[in-house]
Amino acid sequence: MKNYWQGKKIKLRAFEEKDIQKYISTRNNPDSIRQYYEDYIEFPMSESELRETIEKYTRTFIHDDRRLFVIENPEGAYAGELSIWHTHRRNGVFRYGIFLDDKMRGMGYGKEALIIALDYYFNELNYQKCSPMAYSFNINSQKFHESFGFIKEGQLRNDIYARGSYHDMIYYGMLKDEFNKLYKHDFL
Repeated sequence: MKNYWQGKKIKLRAFEEKDIQKYISTRNNPDSIRQYYEDYIEFPMSESELRETIEKYTRTFIHDDRRLFVIENPEGAYAGELSIWHTHRRNGVFRYGIFLDDKMRGMGYGKEALIIALDYYFNELNYQKCSPMAYSFNINSQKFHESFGFIKEGQLRNDIYARGSYHDMIYYGMLKDEFNKLYKHDFL
């Protein structure tokens, strides 16, 4: 039997102690794409502050089906992170966020990671809808969601303030049956 959390290009695994240093380096690097896609610019943080923040953050991601995964490339190197959050069992809805290291973009890693995660949440945990959001200034995120098959469900005008101005928040959705028509994660 094949590892469920592994695809042809990537493997998803739990966030570990060894990943904290990679997170710290991308978080504090002013040239990192992570800085651009955040909804606000944060104060620089020391390594100990960041370590404490990420440790607290990962501890909260073990409740209510929330998870923080590391995406590894075929060589086992860190490629990025995938977080599942805003899980609501009663309504069967959840959201996700994805970050890929600058050098790991455009290789299909994000798509494959998302297929594995959505398959698990839809077909194992029986959630019925995934509802991600994208900032109007994040054109790459919008293109990714639309090419993946998410439906644009709405746009809230001037919903966030970032970099000195207001921006729209774009809401996407994909239902379980829509996902299953488009994708199959074959792990047997």
